[in-house]
Amino acid sequence: MNNELKQAITRLIVLVMALINSLLAHYGKPVIRSDEALIYQTLSDVILIGSIAWGYWKNNNFTHNAQQAQEFKKVLDEEKNNENMEGK
Repeated sequence: MNNELKQAITRLIVLVMALINSLLAHYGKPVIRSDEALIYQTLSDVILIGSIAWGYWKNNNFTHNAQQAQEFKKVLDEEKNNENMEGK
């Protein structure tokens, strides 16, 4: 398993855990027990929002470098397709 796949799986696991935890908290069955409901709900929401932002940022080309890399990949894919077509 390559490093990028490990990172993607890790992000997915964090997101699923945060969603489950948040849903359980909203239905009054929190996984993480705390004395203060406000602290618990705030922490749960921060984790949820953070995991969504992390997953969304990692899977989209927001930065200039990422956009350039995507364009470069597109060119490489086109060249590979052209070579495959010429080889047939």
